[in-house]
Amino acid sequence: MPKQRVRAPSFRHAYTEAGDVLSKNGRRLVLIEAWMISLILLPLYVLTYMTLDLILCVPFLESPSWLLLYQGDLYGMLAGAITLFLTVPLLLGIFLMASRAERGEDIALFELFAPFSTRAAYRRCLGLSFGFCWRVGLLVWTVSLTYRITEALFSGSVPAGVICALLILCEITVGLSLLLRSFFVLFAATQKPMCACSDPRAEGFRMGRTCYAGGTVFTICMVPRLLLGLLTVGILLLADTLPRMCVAYFRYCRYINERMIPLEEDRS
Repeated sequence: MPKQRVRAPSFRHAYTEAGDVLSKNGRRLVLIEAWMISLILLPLYVLTYMTLDLILCVPFLESPSWLLLYQGDLYGMLAGAITLFLTVPLLLGIFLMASRAERGEDIALFELFAPFSTRAAYRRCLGLSFGFCWRVGLLVWTVSLTYRITEALFSGSVPAGVICALLILCEITVGLSLLLRSFFVLFAATQKPMCACSDPRAEGFRMGRTCYAGGTVFTICMVPRLLLGLLTVGILLLADTLPRMCVAYFRYCRYINERMIPLEEDRS
């Protein structure tokens, strides 16, 4: 028997309804404030790079030459640790707030730090954070390795540069496909916040197999809006695009979940 699938719902409908949700009870302002607080972490990456550069360049420390050669890799490891243990859990706090807002509940700014509130909550968020970081890290490492090999063996060669660009494009496409496989995991995790991390992953992957194009459609529709937000020096990005994107994600996933219910009843 062929596997039954559901069509991707209307992104425009979910995005419009997300705006209606944000217009009530000050939810938009709370999410804007949450995003502004999360942006405080950006200077931390710059500070980490500057600190590492100063330490390795101090003459009397006599840093080994191999350490200077791999300074970029060392910074990547430090940035990855910050992302894993701090940035992604904080962003998960924003999405947890958006999930509650999408269900019509009132939200408060202190809920941004819910992932850090208890050991169990932080452990669950680290599980989700690790799943995201290893996929992004693998993509960045693969692209970096392809570029370094091409630069070392075929420096200055135009054909090699073209081939390298095509390879990197293919790697990015495959990497994004790998990331989109986990598109529904966050939705599944917020619906059952007390379950183990393996359960939301299994549920998210099941939703992805049932609505194969769902994550791709949502991502493609969001890219122009994110670019427009960047063109406004980030003003539109903070004031509307990012808060609405979070709420629209959960409304969009809820539509897909509701379409899956009749299929599950037919199977039973």
